[in-house]
Amino acid sequence: MFNEVLGLGFAVLNMIFVLIMYKFFGRSGLFVWVGFATVPPIFK
Repeated sequence: MFNEVLGLGFAVLNMIFVLIMYKFFGRSGLFVWVGFATVPPIFK
């Protein structure tokens, strides 16, 4: 049950970030978000 809640929460959070990027930066903000979301984070 916890995995489903975590996955749903991540999907909602991701959609909120996409809408924020679109609202502030327009179409170019969506392109930046796609690039940002596809690059995996590097933790040291």
